[in-house]
Parts: sequence; C-alpha cells; structure tokens
Amino acid sequence: MAGVSPACSPAFTGRQGPLKKRQLQTLFTEYAKQAGIKGRSIHSLRHSIAVYLLEAGQGIEYVADHLGHKNIQNTRIYAQITTSLRQEVFAKLERHPKIVRVA
Repeated sequence: MAGVSPACSPAFTGRQGPLKKRQLQTLFTEYAKQAGIKGRSIHSLRHSIAVYLLEAGQGIEYVADHLGHKNIQNTRIYAQITTSLRQEVFAKLERHPKIVRVA
C-alpha cells in the first residue's frame, strides 16, 4: 500500500487491500475446520495475542491501543495474571534488596 510504512501496514491483505473483519472471521473458521480445530473463533486469537503481550511485559495501555479499545476497561479481561507470571513477579520481589525480611 502506497504511503503506509511497513510497521503500520496491515497484517492480512487481499487483492483489494486490507481484509475486512468478516473476511478474517470466515477465513479463520474455514482454516480451523480444515485443521480439525473446534470451539475456537477469531476472538480466541485476539485473546491469545493480548495475553501474550501482557506476559511479555507490555503495559495494558499498549494492549488496549493494539486491540483498538477506546476504553481501557474493555482490556481488563486480558489482564488476568497467569500463575507462572505471578510467581515470577513475587520471586523477583522477594530477592529485591529493599524488601524487609522477618527473621
């Protein structure tokens, strides 16, 4: 697409430019069916990407912007911290030199 930097260019394009939401949903459903994947939708993919970004350390504001959420409250569902991430954060805190340790 002319005038669009590669970093901002659409991930999914067709012959007439960026694919529309419904086109992506149809393709996802078709490919999932061919792969024998049941009970998943394009929303599952969005959810996975959002959780991955949060676990990779991106802020909730970035994820909200990435998903196109105008209200950050809509992004809160993705911010549920996984057990492994929670344990990692607590382990870092416990090793921090400014944490008071009770003998």
